[in-house]
Amino acid sequence: MDDIALTETEQAHSAAAVGARWLDEKHPGWWEWIDLERLDMCSDSSCIAAQVERELSSPCPPAVLDEHGLYLKFVVNRHDLAFDRRVELGFTSHGIFDAVYYGHLSDAWESIILERRMRYAPVGPTVDECRASQPPERRSGLARWWPWSR
Repeated sequence: MDDIALTETEQAHSAAAVGARWLDEKHPGWWEWIDLERLDMCSDSSCIAAQVERELSSPCPPAVLDEHGLYLKFVVNRHDLAFDRRVELGFTSHGIFDAVYYGHLSDAWESIILERRMRYAPVGPTVDECRASQPPERRSGLARWWPWSR
């Protein structure tokens, strides 16, 4: 049977899925720490590894907070990850700088994180259920009331 070549998008999604499973084993709940507004797999300070390391090292020394890839170096050293293993885990690209592939990686990680956030989001009462559970004098001020503030 002929091997079917994966597209770059499929490769990125496959690698990110492997990386997500690896992170699940090493750092459960990692997906809650990721700031999707900052997620950029092309950036040593905003990639998945950097954001996970930032959370694990918090508070970290000022020298670690620069924009020169120190976070990535820390997470790589923490788990002794060789370059090929980082590629397998979807933390980096085979190329020195492959902006297109890094874009696919960013999209892949974002979709994994969003799916997990939706799957594990706490299910709470609807607005109508909150209103119905309140005394009439509080129903009009629902925006200022939260069930857990009592």
